[in-house]
Amino acid sequence: MLGGYIMNKKGMALWEIVIWAIILLVVAAVVLFIFQKLFGSESEVVGDEIAALRTDTDKDGIIDKFDKCKDTPRDSDVDARGCAPGQKPA
Repeated sequence: MLGGYIMNKKGMALWEIVIWAIILLVVAAVVLFIFQKLFGSESEVVGDEIAALRTDTDKDGIIDKFDKCKDTPRDSDVDARGCAPGQKPA
């Protein structure tokens, strides 16, 4: 013990170690915040693209990517192409 402070083997006081630990935590939090601001919007874009792939505009149960008849009346029976009986694929 030197001057009333608890010292480690390298001669640093306990309060110095605590201060450095707090500084490192603050720096890590700032870096994480910046990283999220820089790259967080890309994950939102990917989420929007995934949502667009699942869109079923005419609500016939066939997603728009595979729907050959995009204007099927609501609650119509449709085939695998998304076409109601008598409806021609576009």
